[in-house]
Amino acid sequence: ADTIRTKVVDIDQFESDPALLMLGMMCAIVSSSLYLTFCTRIGLPVSTTHSIMGGVIGMGIALVGADGIHWAEFDKGISSGVVSVFLAWIIAPGLSGAFAAIIFLITKYGVMLRSKPVWKGLFLTPVYFGITASLLTMLIVWKGGSIKVTFNDAETAGMIIGVGAAWALLITIFLVPWLYRLVICDDWELRWWNIFQGPLLLRRPPPPAQPEGAAGGIKDFYEGHLT
Repeated sequence: ADTIRTKVVDIDQFESDPALLMLGMMCAIVSSSLYLTFCTRIGLPVSTTHSIMGGVIGMGIALVGADGIHWAEFDKGISSGVVSVFLAWIIAPGLSGAFAAIIFLITKYGVMLRSKPVWKGLFLTPVYFGITASLLTMLIVWKGGSIKVTFNDAETAGMIIGVGAAWALLITIFLVPWLYRLVICDDWELRWWNIFQGPLLLRRPPPPAQPEGAAGGIKDFYEGHLT
C-alpha cells in the first residue's frame, strides 16, 4: 500500500495542489475496478495489484508526465522505483516455481516412488510442518509488524529454529498418530476431535468392520469421477 501511495508517482509535484492527487487516485481506483470487473465477467485471469499499479502509473503520466514517475532510483539500488515492482512480478513466480518443484521432487522420489510410501509420508509430515513454521517465523521476525522490537542474530535464529521444532513436535505427537489410525488402520470411526488424544490413539483397538453406508474413513475421490 505504501509503495503504491508514495513510491510510484512523485507526490512532491502535487504539493501545491493536493486535491488533484486525491482526484487522480480516485480515478485510478475507479478505472482499475471497472477493468477488473470487466475481465472477471469474461473470465480473464487478471491481478488486482497489477491493475491498480497500472492505473496509478497512467494517472501520474496524465497529470505530471512520464518524468513524474519513479521508474528507477539507481542511487538507492534496484529495490526502489517502479522497475523493482516489475522485476518482483517476474522473479517471485520464478522462485516460487523453483521451490515448488524442489518440494514436489523430494515428495515424489523420497516418498511416493519408494517402498512403503505411506510410512515415509507420515515421517515427512512433521518435517514439512516444521520447515513451514520456521519460514513464517523468519518472515515475521525479520519483516516485523507494527510493534518495533529489535532482536540480535542469536535470538532471531533461536526463535526461528525453536518455533519450527515446536511445531514439528506438536505434529508428531498429535497429527501423526491420528493420520496413522486414519490411513494405516483405516479407522472409519475416527473423528477430527480424536486428534487431541495424541499418542493414546496408538492404543486404540482395531476398528470393527464398516457397515454398508456408514460415514467415516477415507473418501475415494476416484470413485464416480469426483476429481
